[in-house]
Amino acid sequence: MIGRSESVQKENRTRAQQCPDFQWSTNNLFIETWVDCSKHYGFAYRLSDGTLGFLYNDGSVLTCCDSSAYYYVSYRAEDDRYVEQIYTNVPSELNKKVSLLQKFGMYEERELKHDQSIPKTKQLNKIYLLKYYVSEEAITFRLSNGAVQLNFFKHFKLILYDAGKKVMFIDSDRKLTRYNTYDVLCSTNTEIIDAIQYAFSILQVQNSRRQKALQEERWKRFEKD
Repeated sequence: MIGRSESVQKENRTRAQQCPDFQWSTNNLFIETWVDCSKHYGFAYRLSDGTLGFLYNDGSVLTCCDSSAYYYVSYRAEDDRYVEQIYTNVPSELNKKVSLLQKFGMYEERELKHDQSIPKTKQLNKIYLLKYYVSEEAITFRLSNGAVQLNFFKHFKLILYDAGKKVMFIDSDRKLTRYNTYDVLCSTNTEIIDAIQYAFSILQVQNSRRQKALQEERWKRFEKD
């Protein structure tokens, strides 16, 4: 995709036009606020639709949009898979995790800024943070809806969604714009282009590490056999 954009001569490029048919959905939810508590508990966050979430240090995830129901994802060792559950009555073993999520919710509602123009949900969804990665220039989030988000330390955000075909950009003044990714790459929007190229470089590094880990795991299994 980056290579294709280079075929458009610079003198023929213009500012990218925003997507005229954009609509909010679960496919383009992103992390609006977050607090890193990983030294003790995990990573707390709030999605753009108001959903609260907590990725705990044991790899489990708990989310809610109000206190009436909770969505919980955890690893089950006996059959080596992740399972999901929805609770209206939370079991006692999850009380501490619920308490941490609720405390974060009260803190972020009081202390952190929200974009009131984004529609908020009243229904529990199944979108949650899968993992995050901190690099020199940004923190990268992977969400279960397929979105990849980079929060740059220069105070702007990039969200790639729809398999990377579309992009949202939030500048340092908190202004949100939406584009087709290819249109941006063929435009004069250099700040967004640089952010997209950095995002692709991070994803390439992550994919290479994942492939290497898979190869090492296969080799270990081969040696055992």
